[in-house]
Amino acid sequence: MVIDAPILADAMVKGYIAPHRLSMRVRRGDWKPLRHQRYMSWRIAESVPSGNAREIFNLGPRWGKSEGLCVDTPTWFLENWPHKNVIMATSTVDLSRQWGERVRDVFRDSDVLQTKLKEDSTAKDTWRTTAGGGMKCVSVGKS
Repeated sequence: MVIDAPILADAMVKGYIAPHRLSMRVRRGDWKPLRHQRYMSWRIAESVPSGNAREIFNLGPRWGKSEGLCVDTPTWFLENWPHKNVIMATSTVDLSRQWGERVRDVFRDSDVLQTKLKEDSTAKDTWRTTAGGGMKCVSVGKS
């Protein structure tokens, strides 16, 4: 498939191409991804749209994995496909609520994103978009 250059350029500017590009736009220049964060983001952007994506990122603590994978990626996904659903599984109930709240708040507080939350979406771990998609955060363990 060939994409017209102006359409591609517009998508790049709006951040629809990859999670880190959208995050840079939402954060209005307050964050600049490092090389390894851009790499993870491009891998996600290449594998997720085709379906059945399987990616493993092994990095030490404080390298930006959680923010990129638990906040930026679901935000990017639901901005591109607001009618679809995201499920996030974490090790504890507290983590699932924390990450669900962070993503929900990005949609609630951003004037850049076109995807909007349903008005009754106030829960931290389960919420919906106006297009019928949403996010469900679960844990495999206890809090």
